[in-house]
Amino acid sequence: MRTTVEENKEAARFIANKINLSAAPVRVLLPEKGISALDCFDKPFYDKDATNSLLVELENVIEKTSERDVSLTFKLAMNVLENSGSRIFL
Repeated sequence: MRTTVEENKEAARFIANKINLSAAPVRVLLPEKGISALDCFDKPFYDKDATNSLLVELENVIEKTSERDVSLTFKLAMNVLENSGSRIFL
C-alpha cells in the first residue's frame, strides 16, 4: 500500500526527531528519485507529491548544525544506491 502525503510527513517527523537526538556527526542524503524500487517514475507506487512530502519534511525538521546536515541534491533513487554497494540508511 502506498503511503499518503500526511503519513509521509508523520514518518519524516519521527525520523527527524531521532536524528536530532544524535550527538554524533550526521549527514542525511535524500534520494530525490525514489525511496524504494516501487516508487520510482513509471513504477506501481510512483507518487511524486507523496515522496516529496517525506523529503521536504525531513529537510525542514532536521535541525542543521555544523555536525548535522541534509542534502536534497542527491539525484538518484534508493535502489540505485543499493546496487552501487553504498550503505546509506534513511
